[in-house]
Amino acid sequence: MIYREHYIELFINGHKADIESQKSLNLRFNNILYDPAEISSTQAEYSFEISLPSTPNNDKIFDYANNLSKLNKFTTRYTAEVYADGISIFEGSLVLNSYKEKQYNCNLVSVKVYSLDEIFGESVLTDIPWYTPFEGAGNDDHSINWYNSQLETDVVFPLVSYGAFQKSPYYEDDAAKDYTSKFNLDEYNRWYVESFYPSLKMLETVRKAFEYKGYTVGGDAFQNTFLNDIYMSCNLADGQIPEYNLGNPKFGQVSLQSSYSTSQVVGYEQELQYPYFRVHNARGHFGGQYQSSTDTEAWNFPSVRLYDILEGTNTVNAPSYLFQPNEHLIVIPADGYYKIDMTVDVALTTSSNLNVDQEVISDGGSGNEIVTETISLSPSVYENMPIEIALVRNYDDNYELIKGKWNKQYKNGNPASSAVGNAVEWLTAYPHEDIYNATYPTVKNDLTVQAQQSHFGGMRGAPQNKRKYTANELGYVFKDGEIMAYDPAVSDAFICGFSTIYGGIASVRKNGYSWSKSYSENENEFYNNTGYLKLTKSGSSVVESATTYNKNEYISAPTTTINCNSTGLTGSLSCMVYLRKDDVLNLFAVHRAYWNGSEVINYNSSINVSLDIKAATKRNYFYLKQDNYGYYSPIEFDYDLRLTNFLNNETKISEWVQGIFDAFNLETTQNGKNIWINTKKKLNWNLPVSVDIDDRVNSRNAEAVRIDYPKSMAVKYKIDTDEWGFERSVYPPEKLNDPDWKNYGDSGFTEIILNDDEYVTKTSDKQLQFSYTWYDNFNWYAVNSQFEPISENPVTLTIPVIAKSEYMIDGYDYTESMKHDGYGLTQRFWFRPRNSGTYVYTRTYPVEFVQIYEPVNLYTNFRDVYLNLSYKTTEPSLLSEYFNITPYLSSNYVIIDVYLNPEEYKAIKNGCAVAFDSDVYLPVEINGYDASGQNPTELKLLKKI
Repeated sequence: MIYREHYIELFINGHKADIESQKSLNLRFNNILYDPAEISSTQAEYSFEISLPSTPNNDKIFDYANNLSKLNKFTTRYTAEVYADGISIFEGSLVLNSYKEKQYNCNLVSVKVYSLDEIFGESVLTDIPWYTPFEGAGNDDHSINWYNSQLETDVVFPLVSYGAFQKSPYYEDDAAKDYTSKFNLDEYNRWYVESFYPSLKMLETVRKAFEYKGYTVGGDAFQNTFLNDIYMSCNLADGQIPEYNLGNPKFGQVSLQSSYSTSQVVGYEQELQYPYFRVHNARGHFGGQYQSSTDTEAWNFPSVRLYDILEGTNTVNAPSYLFQPNEHLIVIPADGYYKIDMTVDVALTTSSNLNVDQEVISDGGSGNEIVTETISLSPSVYENMPIEIALVRNYDDNYELIKGKWNKQYKNGNPASSAVGNAVEWLTAYPHEDIYNATYPTVKNDLTVQAQQSHFGGMRGAPQNKRKYTANELGYVFKDGEIMAYDPAVSDAFICGFSTIYGGIASVRKNGYSWSKSYSENENEFYNNTGYLKLTKSGSSVVESATTYNKNEYISAPTTTINCNSTGLTGSLSCMVYLRKDDVLNLFAVHRAYWNGSEVINYNSSINVSLDIKAATKRNYFYLKQDNYGYYSPIEFDYDLRLTNFLNNETKISEWVQGIFDAFNLETTQNGKNIWINTKKKLNWNLPVSVDIDDRVNSRNAEAVRIDYPKSMAVKYKIDTDEWGFERSVYPPEKLNDPDWKNYGDSGFTEIILNDDEYVTKTSDKQLQFSYTWYDNFNWYAVNSQFEPISENPVTLTIPVIAKSEYMIDGYDYTESMKHDGYGLTQRFWFRPRNSGTYVYTRTYPVEFVQIYEPVNLYTNFRDVYLNLSYKTTEPSLLSEYFNITPYLSSNYVIIDVYLNPEEYKAIKNGCAVAFDSDVYLPVEINGYDASGQNPTELKLLKKI
């Protein structure tokens, strides 16, 4: 066939470029359409190098790149369009390679898609700012039930076993705890909002990633029925704890009033590490005519009784996931600062004396000795019947008294004794402050006391030349009516509270380092204190002087109030303290513990507490100080749920997106800040034949070439053979005992053998970064909102299990199993969960109803459309839907030279079939297409079978 020349026009950045001549342009294109020997191939189009003259018009288009001093002349990509006889045959970009002898040397390439590394840099998945309203459980809009029931949502909350579900034992004693089966969902399960982690829509996550970098995203992938129904498992890095929307009061606040009476309650007795009211029988001390031969001591305030105030009557002002009414405690949801307001009204309701055992010094006839006597104590909250109200965290038999700064000791141990000089009083805040040269009111225990007479200011590690050497220094104490800084070295359980001892005290965990070197943590808290008083002995007097030691500020916080008399205390305090995720908070009333022989002696109190706790911010203390963050400063936690908190905070976006493209054989094109994500075109034998070249090519001039197939093809999931699901998939089960048992598990893919030639070793495999999803059966038993069983007939649920094998074995310790989750295991996929018709109730305030939705591995429209999330050849799968898997072993390539007009080139590169030699061929490669029509084009065709 005689060729016909075509008129070429080149537009660069929308402007028509000047060309030397139609013949000299020599604009030729190569186009790779399809490679049957690869399981996944990429289409690409590019030109040979062309030259454009330096003209005023072209110089302007190229921003005067002909100027040698011009910078960045070769880094710019220009949009380019080529027309042949008015027909668009190319859209892409132009790259300027060089400028020499008044010629711009350029290449045309398919639309530039910046590499994912270029687009996303070092950004990780949790950097993506993706929020959605979330109201937790229940039936409100944007609740778990609401999202799961919508036809189209970007997030769902299915039931997935990321390990053993949380449970209480059905039997427990000192030796063991017994649980029901890990595969029974029954009245012993403990369900929370966190039992239903969000599952994000896969394609929407990809879209949000590109939008985060300023791209507008489209493409046919988003219209694909199957791809649009795929959701993902939660995948977290080691130590990563996803944060919920604590700015929503339901997730980050609790406001309650508790009323409690200790009457008829024995309380829990705990020994104190720092007891009070020492009784000291010194060796050599004369009593009567005899001399004591030993040096002994005892303590008349050695233990306390704790009462759990939240076991009383509670009024919770609004739904709160922090408060757990059945356990009578508050659980902190995330690391950060929490604003706390506490108001107390405490009344001693015992009005008569108590007859109790006390240790006293008595003349035993052969010398003084400490003996136990029954004495009568009058009712007073100052000393005999003190009451402390304390908010504590992670209690573990480690409560220690607030007590305060006043101390009293009875020399003979009997507070009812009228002996002259029996009662001795003195000031020191020890153990909450350094003792200096004051008298010890309690034992030293593990506190590292600074060297007496060589310490100044109560500060740790002061240089030697800054210390003062005086025996007159008695330490530091708080001012009356101000907050006492409770030292965490005494007990790191204490957060804040009140004490009635010697006139009433409000206390908050200390800001800054402990005074004792035994405790190295630096706790930074906010409360108001104008500074402690320094005590110095002057003759027989003690002089107080103001200092800034322990000065602290909580901007605009209400004034601390303390009103105390012998029958009770009222008070209020405000503070902001740093708490950690899963800190367990108890609200205790604390009484002095008494006995009379073997009988517990109690006194009674009536307690009313108002407690407000709000998650405030996770910012650093020093930034908060710098920004004057205070009582009325806004909550800084998110009000809406940041969905990307549930993605891996160590996974780079670029790597994850590339993994998605690999898993579903997706490709991208780009124009500026617009990006299209498309499914790759598969070989389609049913395409219409729109290019007939029989009239211009002689078959005798064609070359037949074999297709060099690899030995095998496969798309392979990343498989962890230690997972429960893989081991359960081994078939037959007896193979588990064989050395090669791993060959019998379900890995979710099929290896397609293409070539049995022993000399062929090449394979075409695609190794994915995602895992196959394994499922197992669970027995669901109906339970009512009081967590009572209402049916003995189970319903079978089939849900994903993402856990190591050992922790899912029923014989493996359940308590230990609950400590190990599968959130760090490889991410995997499922189709949108389906309503199972079952439900659970949460152990929250209030109790809330959650319908269970089961993820599925098989998509079906319940008519004739099916797809499995596998890469198997034995079922409709991702492999058959998105990859080149059909080996045309009996076919071959045919290579011919032919002149093509613009319409034909455009049709062929878009995938139409070619008629040649009275047969049908599919184009796989175009080489050297001459847009001007001056030269023939080489076509590589695949013979249709």
